[in-house]
Amino acid sequence: FDRTGTRWSWSRWPLGGYVELFGYDSAAEPTLWDEQLKARRPYTEAEKAVAFCYKSLWQRVIIVAMGPLANFFFAIILMAILFGTYGEASTRPVINAVGETSPAKRAGLLPGDHILQLDGEPVDRFEDIWEKSFHNIEEMRWTLRRGDEIFDVLVTPDALEYIDKKGIERAHGRVGAVAFYGLSLEDIISINGENVKGKLNKAASLITSLFGQVVALEIEMTPGKTEVFMTRPRADMNSGLLDPDHEDYHRVVLVDNTDPYFLRHSPPEALWYAGAKIHGFLDETMRFLKVALFGKDAQEPVGGLITMGKITGKALDSGWYMFVMLIIVFSVQIGLINLLPIPVLDGGYLLFFAYEAIVGKPLPAKVQDYALSLGLIFLVGIMIIANIADIAKLWGL
Repeated sequence: FDRTGTRWSWSRWPLGGYVELFGYDSAAEPTLWDEQLKARRPYTEAEKAVAFCYKSLWQRVIIVAMGPLANFFFAIILMAILFGTYGEASTRPVINAVGETSPAKRAGLLPGDHILQLDGEPVDRFEDIWEKSFHNIEEMRWTLRRGDEIFDVLVTPDALEYIDKKGIERAHGRVGAVAFYGLSLEDIISINGENVKGKLNKAASLITSLFGQVVALEIEMTPGKTEVFMTRPRADMNSGLLDPDHEDYHRVVLVDNTDPYFLRHSPPEALWYAGAKIHGFLDETMRFLKVALFGKDAQEPVGGLITMGKITGKALDSGWYMFVMLIIVFSVQIGLINLLPIPVLDGGYLLFFAYEAIVGKPLPAKVQDYALSLGLIFLVGIMIIANIADIAKLWGL
């Protein structure tokens, strides 16, 4: 126990944690289990002064909400520290692929062009280009360097609306000038018009013979819709293409992964970019949850323990930076999930409190018990389904 009366404990297996509040009982006549009497008894006046169930409504709301909010605060602070000290993992503003039917192609952009300015403002990373073109479809002026030549081009993004492979509805602008890290050969449908879908060795052989040349790679962008990208793969980046023991086996690498690019921010900028990134995580998680729970078009089911293990393993293999980012993402997702209005979760209790605020009295204890039981069954059911889906995917079913 500490000086405030809080008891701290460490589990033998540190696989999670929880907070148990004294007096976490919302029944009309709360009682307390007494270990000495081996029975339930009324709270004493001293216990009522600190018991959760005797706090005012607004205090209970704050106490319950602070759990998920702590997840968000932790994520933002940790990410801001990361961005301010080591830097934000970014992409150099160099185009390495251009869509054949894209605005970038119509504007005359080529693989290898270096973007210097966007509407007169200096560009330090490709993410700034994506951000602006993603959210508006107005004409932009790009200042480019191609070899020793510096010139301006006008680019107007196309407006896209589609459903992606996760079943999420998307609507945004698209330029078609990209900086792919790389492409799995499994995702490539044709190379220079020659069909290689499902023929990984043939695709690898073709790519190898075309190193240093501009190559047309056809890939599936959305279900049923393909796009041809012009790119120039280099031999020095693809030593693992034909090596079964290499992490980039059967993968065309288009960005030099031996020279990562981190952009360090000032403290205010780090906090701003961290908040924006967390907002993006929250938005994406909400979209995915909506599809996972209510959608019918998703091609990727909810993952279970096996999927979590694979994601964590990949993050560890990618180094400490990606592992820290994974911790941040998990913290955000846990906070958001806990706010869902499902009994058992914090959001479910906030729903009970909303009823109390509207009606003027707590939801009947029996109704709360039924709701908590149904919420628990629902969550356990989701976990079982997710793990069954993982096992089926592992066995190729």
